[in-house]
Amino acid sequence: MKRLYQNQRQKLRRQRRQKKYKRRRELWKIKIEKARRNIEAEGYSKKERRQLHKDRQNSRNALIVKAPQRCSFVHHPEDFIEFLHELDGHFKRGHKVKIDFRATTFVTSDAFTVLLSKLHDKRFCPHLEKVWLLQPHKTSSIRAVWDNSGMAKQLVVQPKVLEKIEQLGNIINISNENAIAEQTSEIIELAMEKLYGKRQYCPPVQTVFVELMDNTTAHASPDINQREMWWASVYFDKERQTLCYSFVDNGLGILETAQTKQGFSWSDGLYGDYTLFGKEFGTERSKILQDIFARKTRRNPSRTGESYRGHGLNRIYKRSESNHISNLIVVTNDVHAKVAERNFRMMNNSFHGTFFYWEYSDGNRIN
Repeated sequence: MKRLYQNQRQKLRRQRRQKKYKRRRELWKIKIEKARRNIEAEGYSKKERRQLHKDRQNSRNALIVKAPQRCSFVHHPEDFIEFLHELDGHFKRGHKVKIDFRATTFVTSDAFTVLLSKLHDKRFCPHLEKVWLLQPHKTSSIRAVWDNSGMAKQLVVQPKVLEKIEQLGNIINISNENAIAEQTSEIIELAMEKLYGKRQYCPPVQTVFVELMDNTTAHASPDINQREMWWASVYFDKERQTLCYSFVDNGLGILETAQTKQGFSWSDGLYGDYTLFGKEFGTERSKILQDIFARKTRRNPSRTGESYRGHGLNRIYKRSESNHISNLIVVTNDVHAKVAERNFRMMNNSFHGTFFYWEYSDGNRIN
């Protein structure tokens, strides 16, 4: 009797296990079929489906790194820089990484521009194929910014359904100097079409781009003969009827660039000896950046030392002062500058590169 009871008990356990495994297989098949239907509904081609499946296979065992909850380089630069430092640590160790935006509650398009510039920089991310982006949920409040900013088009696999999304922005990168004028004119004119309903030229914005690209060509790279790749974006804020521009390069940064000038030091490079009665004048880096913009420095801050260079930042500053552009914000090295408000402050975290943000609306229009 004891033997029979044990056999019956084992039989019941085996039946329960089989039933459990069968149910798991059924649920897995339902999940796979649902995913297949979703992929087909989103308009993926066969080639894109194969690429998507390959990416999913390769992304197994990847570390999930959450994007900042407040993902904005304009409003919360230090949080975003800390996030970049975390990514940098994983990349240096050769980890596979999934960047997760599903828990992000606030985002601005400029954050995408900075992130893409870093991911496409071999010095920061040597293996882009080991990085995947987990986009926000369809019901998320930030999904519209993700889709409309041009970020969705940067994905390796692009569903055809994206063609139906209203594109309010664009993100571009240029390393070919011959294509600079064409690309910048394109994003400026398309942005003006969103604002005014027709394509047209915008001299103030074009001037800012020209000055920034000139700085990138001559000053950003550690090698004076080498040119940094830069990224730029524009996003049309429909609620405020405002065009939001951003520009980023991963060079040395404004302050570090000035410091690489031959014979330069903070004590005698830009200012000379300004220690009067034991009180130091303008030695804080935020103050130095403010003086560079306003051209209050004793010597030319240009690394090349040429007399006609080193004035580009001042020209951009004048555009802001004359209200040809508005809300000019700069993040470089360890300084965050709200130039329009003349609010220059030190940050706890340092950004390797230079970031510019400015806005243009009908109130900035030159009559």
